[in-house]
Amino acid sequence: MFDSLIYQAAAVQYEDVLIMDSLLQIALDYSLVIDSLFTELEYAEDEQDSTDIFEQLDLFSDSLGFIDSTLYSNDTSHLSTMNTVKNSSQQILNYLSPTGDIETNEKAVRQLQLDLVFPQVVQADSTQLADLYALSNLCPNSHGSLVFLARSINAHYKPEVLFDDEDLCEEESELISKNKDQIPLNSINLKITPNPSQEWIELEWRNDKVKSEPYDILIFDVMGTPIYSLLSHKESNTKVNTSEWPTGIYRIQILSDKIPMKAIPFIKL
Repeated sequence: MFDSLIYQAAAVQYEDVLIMDSLLQIALDYSLVIDSLFTELEYAEDEQDSTDIFEQLDLFSDSLGFIDSTLYSNDTSHLSTMNTVKNSSQQILNYLSPTGDIETNEKAVRQLQLDLVFPQVVQADSTQLADLYALSNLCPNSHGSLVFLARSINAHYKPEVLFDDEDLCEEESELISKNKDQIPLNSINLKITPNPSQEWIELEWRNDKVKSEPYDILIFDVMGTPIYSLLSHKESNTKVNTSEWPTGIYRIQILSDKIPMKAIPFIKL
């Protein structure tokens, strides 16, 4: 719902900008005509020529006044629309109650998006810049699309700052490696059928080392956005309805306190 409001507002803003650009171009053209008429007035040969020029000046001046009032009206309407969208989006954020680090960070970056770049870029204070940098400096492998959104906002303020995902994700990779030492990956078996899929996928899970430990199943799209989760699952298999998912590549991650994360891609047709 939040993204839908932002996208709708962006579409409205784009259309409004096109209209205002067109009106400004017309106003510029009329101003040039008025300047030309004043030049002609200096060299008018008789009273009739002067009268004709004054009539044209009145016409173009009235037209300029109309354009000016239209621009003001459109600007007022545009600001009203953007404020309405911003207030609605803020209500959505206020309603959200994050339950984990990813959801907490997602809410934080969305709040920064509203505060700093919607509907236009504003000056950020030191706290906001620090929060923005911290979110941008997360590993995108585990935190998904919120990291890239944070970086796109951060680029408005610190375009020279670059992020090395290999280094950022190194700690996470080391943690996974340590877990691998505790429980060999070859003891973990995850089977996805059918792959590619259309209507559904069935996951079959087996781990010889930890047979009764609950685990979480997380599925992300290609941008890292979580689209499905099954928490504290103990059964050896489960079925996931994918019929309404867009065509693309998805990643399945399995997490547990005693079982290392394993990511396997599958294709949705």
